[in-house]
Amino acid sequence: MKYRSTLVLLILAVIGGLWIWLGEPKTKTTEEVERAKSRLFAWKSEDVKKVELKRDSATIVLERDDKDKDTWRLTQPIEAKAERSEVDGILSRLEFLERKNTIQAEGGKAVDLHEYGLDKPRLELTLTTKDAKATPQSIQVGADGVGTVLYLRLPATNEVVTVDKSLWSSVDKKVDELRDKSVADVEAYKVTRLELKYPDRTIALTKADDTWSLTSPVSDFADSDKINKMMEKLRSLKAEKVVADKPGDLGPFGLTTPRLQLTVSEGESKNQTVQLGGDIPDSGGLVYAKNAGSDSVFGVKESVLKELTVDSADLRSKKIAAFETFDATKLEVKRGDATLVVEKKDGKWTLTKPTETKADEPSVTGILDKLKALTVKRFLSDKPSADELKTFGFDPGVAITVTTTGGKTTKLTFGGKDAEGKYACVKRGDLEPVAGVDPSILDALPTSALSLRDHELLDISRSRAQKILIDRDGEKVALEKHENETWVETEPVKRDTEKDAVDAILTAISPLKAKDLVSEKPSADELRTWGLDTPALAITISADKDTFAKKEETGKPKPTSTDDKRETWKLLVGSGTAEAGRYAKIDGNDLVFRMPQTFADALKKDFLKRDLWDLDRDSMTAIKVDRGGATFTAKKDKDGWMLTAPVQTKCDVGAVDNLLRTVAKLRADKFVAKPDAAATKLDAPECTVTVTLEKLAGTEDRVVKIGAAVEGSDAAGSHYASASGEALTFTLAASSVQALTHDLVPTRPLDTFTSMDDVKSIEIVTRAADDSGNGTIAYERGDDKKWKRTKPDAADATDDETQKLQGVLGALAGLRASSIASYDIADPTKFGLDQPRLTITLEQKSGKSILKVGSETKDKKGDGSFASVDGKPFVYVLSKPDIQSLHIK
Repeated sequence: MKYRSTLVLLILAVIGGLWIWLGEPKTKTTEEVERAKSRLFAWKSEDVKKVELKRDSATIVLERDDKDKDTWRLTQPIEAKAERSEVDGILSRLEFLERKNTIQAEGGKAVDLHEYGLDKPRLELTLTTKDAKATPQSIQVGADGVGTVLYLRLPATNEVVTVDKSLWSSVDKKVDELRDKSVADVEAYKVTRLELKYPDRTIALTKADDTWSLTSPVSDFADSDKINKMMEKLRSLKAEKVVADKPGDLGPFGLTTPRLQLTVSEGESKNQTVQLGGDIPDSGGLVYAKNAGSDSVFGVKESVLKELTVDSADLRSKKIAAFETFDATKLEVKRGDATLVVEKKDGKWTLTKPTETKADEPSVTGILDKLKALTVKRFLSDKPSADELKTFGFDPGVAITVTTTGGKTTKLTFGGKDAEGKYACVKRGDLEPVAGVDPSILDALPTSALSLRDHELLDISRSRAQKILIDRDGEKVALEKHENETWVETEPVKRDTEKDAVDAILTAISPLKAKDLVSEKPSADELRTWGLDTPALAITISADKDTFAKKEETGKPKPTSTDDKRETWKLLVGSGTAEAGRYAKIDGNDLVFRMPQTFADALKKDFLKRDLWDLDRDSMTAIKVDRGGATFTAKKDKDGWMLTAPVQTKCDVGAVDNLLRTVAKLRADKFVAKPDAAATKLDAPECTVTVTLEKLAGTEDRVVKIGAAVEGSDAAGSHYASASGEALTFTLAASSVQALTHDLVPTRPLDTFTSMDDVKSIEIVTRAADDSGNGTIAYERGDDKKWKRTKPDAADATDDETQKLQGVLGALAGLRASSIASYDIADPTKFGLDQPRLTITLEQKSGKSILKVGSETKDKKGDGSFASVDGKPFVYVLSKPDIQSLHIK
């Protein structure tokens, strides 16, 4: 029991504490109490219903509107609406007005009012509250005191007090400051009718469902944004000055026949008319203005008149359709008696008429986007006659209705093109005007259900596809999937396939999606025109049946054949272009469509795996090249690769590296299903490359034979080839052929040229064919590294000579032969090297090198000449540009 009592007492204590904390009003602080005592008034601003300001003999009276507590009116000295913000400013300042001090005279005498400027107050302000029993409260404003104080007298208590001097600016208001300068009392969003009357024309507009329409001088959609901005301009229109109150004659102000008379209506009852008249002389750009419901004439900025002076054409909406694509729920297209309907179901577009099937989402949204983006280029006719409507193509035209969320509809009717062919003709809703828009819209409008049907024809997943047969111009390629999900070509040859090539087809059919749909029931002539009577390309796809398939969709092509386990489709591909695509159809189905050119390209690929060898380069120890009746052999030793026949020399490092790289990763360009021995010439190959591999059990030779060049524009320098261990004939790309047949001999003749700094002298001897123009020029370099000419005369080399000489040395340093003409120089006369046309003798610290250039020859790479280097058995071929770089001109 004691425990229960203790618990109850604890709960009561907590509740009591919460009540004290949350429920009981907080005690005011001493500072708050003192501040409340120092305030002059105890009322609140919203309780005040009348404000009176007396200044000498002038009195201003402001009274709160009985029906609208937020509205104040001036009742004296004029009748006018007051500026609420000014009145609220006065009341707020007085509500929180605090006394700084109370003035008392010595000896209990009365305060001398004259001393504080209160014998004749500057202003007396009286406030009356809505409490009928309360006495109006007043203050009299006297003189400014020392510092920041102002003297006040409270008539009710006869007290003289000081307050903050800033009070004066809050209550020192003239009539013009207190009156509302708004020319019109308009709530822009409530306006439903608008009339703009000018001396020469009248424009009328109405608003329904937040949309503005023109009703005069023409019935048409209006630009709601422009109208709303005009309404906002009118709502915020303020007078710059008050010109006259209750003028007898409006003629002098230009208001009897105003330049603009603007009438706005809010619903059926509240109408306001604003008139803008003549220019106010010497006003700096003001015009007279008046609200017909007011007796006052104001001055407003002339810019307002300019902004509100418009033509009906300026206010006509240039948008053809006002909807958002994402908000559309239905699209209906009528062409004569034919009707197409697509509707959004569960967030997806569905063709519901003339038949129900899945719609093509991009096609539907694309049409909606184009309609939404259409703008008027030109208004062709406001009140077209029946004959004009026929001329514009509205007989009957294409009627389109877009329905959006909430059931709101947008109706458009398209005709043909105008007489000049510049515009497509369109009517909006049930309105008469005909507008001209971008003519390309006519080609975008749906012409049949095919325009809107889903373009996805097949969806054969990779796991279901089992066999693919491709027939291209009578050449058949068969592909079959193995249990390990890899694909093998079984016809015309049996071999593993390239994964990327097969993936390209599987990607294209998963799903198979047409570029566009062409015809549901093509004629024989059409099939012939589209190349589908005898298609040059066909693909047959066999796939396991989809055990999880949903109900068959209407409009989807049926399989060409089927059994208990598999379905087969045969796709026929006809003619076409890369831009438009290739015509196609599924055998057994009438639907003709177009596929992208990339699909046809995927079917033309070579599917066989082209990697032939994957060898270890480090195990290669010897190379043998039989080419053109000559045999070249090379072996690898500790210093690298050395040529052993027909001569012994160090091999060209780059040439050997390219050859070994190509052999190690030998790759076919294409495979030849039925090689023609006479065409391939592999029985007598142009080149045979044998590479010896060192194995644990001995050595193994790998042989590549290179036959004749492949003819045809697609060959690009490729050759027929065969390889050991490979049963199929194939072709090698030009780059591989070049790597396997390149000279292994270094083609840099002056390979002993080390550094230009090591050159001591150079002599260049030229000889013309007719012995004319022979000459010798020689230079040597002294210890100071400067060049001196020694032949034909002795002299220091000029700067120009030195520069040219450096150019020749640079050319020699990078000189490379384009090919080897001979590995034997026993007969120099054969190459014109017994009487060379150019001889360069180069003396270096390491020894002497002599380059000779003989007769001209036609090299495979272009014009050139034979050349030799003393001490080397080879005859090189140097190109013509290289030879020209060796002369000092």
